[in-house]
Amino acid sequence: MLKKGLVCLLAMLLLFTCAAAEDIHGYNKKQGGYSYVHFGTFPEDAQGNEAPILWRVLEVKENEAYLLAEYIIDVHYVHLDTKAYYDMKWEESDLYAYLQTDFMNRAFTDAEQQVLLQRTEDGALVTLPQIDDIRNKNYGFADNKSRLCKGTDYAKSIGLYLYGNKYSPWLSRNKSKDHPHQQRRVMNEGKLGTVPCGNVDLGVRPCVYVDLSQLIIENGTGTKDDPFLLVSAAAPKATETPVPQAPVVIEPEVTEAPAAAIVPETEDVPVVSIVPEATQAPSFSITPEATVAPASAITGSNTDLSALISQYMQNKGNATVAPMNVTTITGPDLGDMSFTDEDGTQITYSSVTGTTEQEPVQFTQAPEISIVPIIEGEQAEQAAVNETENAVPAGFAAAQDSAYIHPSFEGLAANGFLPEGEEEFVLADEENGLWLYASQTLRIQIERKTGTNSKKQPLRWYEARVFTRDESEMFDLYPWDEENYKNHYKLTLADEIALKHKLVFAINSDYFIYREARQHDKDVNYTYPKGLIIRDREVFYDLPRSSTSTVYPPLDVLAFYPDGDMKVFLNGSMTADEMLKTGATDTLAFGPILVENGEVSPRSKEFGSTPNPRTAIGMVEKGHYVCLMVESRISESKGESCVWMGKKMEELGCEVALNLDGGATSTMIFMGKQINKSGNYGDITNRKQNELIGIGISENAGK
Repeated sequence: MLKKGLVCLLAMLLLFTCAAAEDIHGYNKKQGGYSYVHFGTFPEDAQGNEAPILWRVLEVKENEAYLLAEYIIDVHYVHLDTKAYYDMKWEESDLYAYLQTDFMNRAFTDAEQQVLLQRTEDGALVTLPQIDDIRNKNYGFADNKSRLCKGTDYAKSIGLYLYGNKYSPWLSRNKSKDHPHQQRRVMNEGKLGTVPCGNVDLGVRPCVYVDLSQLIIENGTGTKDDPFLLVSAAAPKATETPVPQAPVVIEPEVTEAPAAAIVPETEDVPVVSIVPEATQAPSFSITPEATVAPASAITGSNTDLSALISQYMQNKGNATVAPMNVTTITGPDLGDMSFTDEDGTQITYSSVTGTTEQEPVQFTQAPEISIVPIIEGEQAEQAAVNETENAVPAGFAAAQDSAYIHPSFEGLAANGFLPEGEEEFVLADEENGLWLYASQTLRIQIERKTGTNSKKQPLRWYEARVFTRDESEMFDLYPWDEENYKNHYKLTLADEIALKHKLVFAINSDYFIYREARQHDKDVNYTYPKGLIIRDREVFYDLPRSSTSTVYPPLDVLAFYPDGDMKVFLNGSMTADEMLKTGATDTLAFGPILVENGEVSPRSKEFGSTPNPRTAIGMVEKGHYVCLMVESRISESKGESCVWMGKKMEELGCEVALNLDGGATSTMIFMGKQINKSGNYGDITNRKQNELIGIGISENAGK
């Protein structure tokens, strides 16, 4: 009898094991995408309460499953000693060690650790995904959107950086090849970029390989809402199905909620009594006054004050400061919360919980912030008019990312620019290869880099990151002689054009004037292709190459838009009229396209394969742009190909990028002065030009 019982028990365990192997699948579009599992536990909410970790299954092979955490569940720097990390491997980093010890022991029981497998090149049981994984369409990462990820409330409470769109950056296990002190990561809008290894606000989204033959499915159907619960066959867990906890979402204000009653009690520190109804939480709004920061009123229900405080901090321009000791409670319970603003203001919120009615709730804060009642009817309409008339443009959020703020900048506000009234900040350190500029609407950072090219020759290049506050500060085309814009005899050196317009920053353009001049050569008895050239909505030329042409340059197009957007188009894919209908104000025609949709374009392999001086421009996102200039034909640098340019612009995070004219045309200007060294091209060193791409005006340019 006993023997028969043991046989039955073994059969049941075998049945469970087989179910784990058969029912769990990797990413499969035809099967609805991923299967999901619960495995291990980790702090989930802002109070640090643990919950099952939700994983998406990327792949299953021979009873081995590759799992990636569905959310950003932790926050950790890669390595605090930035200088030391330059010569270190990922496996020697602080984060690698943390994942193998503290994190693993916290997330997994001894029995669960026994089913973890070493399958990655770093020999880890718990690690981070590599860049190739999060670009792998077979794992479901087909585009930037598929890489977007939210953090749990716990991750936010310990300092996770939060973009304005509610998503957060997360790390990979790959070091940057060209910046060995930086780590590859997923950034805003799901794009790929790099970040200094010492940054402390980046997300951790761990991945593991597990042995399914040692696990059983205790319950669940494998969907995101009802994931499989995986437990060790050696130590089964309780059968109760855990309730997954999703990250906090800030819900819009319930318009039916009655307005809060506001009773000021003191003059120095206003204390407000809010008496909620028993059946519905009252609505209220927090309006920072002008002395704090220009921001719109924050409205919402007091059932989620943590989210409201977080929103308040984002409106103030400091999304990284998180509420402390915050309890988010649904229903009539309001809980207690304490919160310190980034300027030192202490804000507290406390309540006495009731059942059908509650004692008055006290909200105490420093004088800079006032609590105002919700207004309705004509008063509300007039307030909306006043707010619109006095509103400060929301602008772009890209400049707030601390990863791109060089430590040598001084006096920047939370939005990444100088406060109103401050004089422009300028640093030109040619010896160390660093040029910085900041104003109220513009921030520029140029770094000179060195290395070797694909032929193992010396290489030197310049990386410029340009941030703009809003649409008032955009790239534009600046001619030497506007009345003779297309006259190939009216040219001058690039720095002269920059000085004429007092430009803060400039690079060369597509040099269409050369193709205009070729039209007048005696041996040209045909219409010479000039590309699609538009300047300030005026069509100069609509003369693309043949679609089958293999001549360099291919005359691919990059278009500028008034909202700060940039887009790339293949040669001949759009007429001038069609381009203008898209809203484009200017177009550059050269090419090839280097980056499109955040990935290196195949065009970069088809044109420009020889090492030469090169210039490129690209966009990471609206308000964040990258310019790249490679020197050549000098002893310090022998140039690079368009393939290298494409990979570099992708690594720098560009969503789109276009190769511009190179050779003796390649130029980078800072404060009216050329900072790159030009090589010889026949009898030419610096080629005279008719225009520059520039941004920023300063009376100090050239001084």
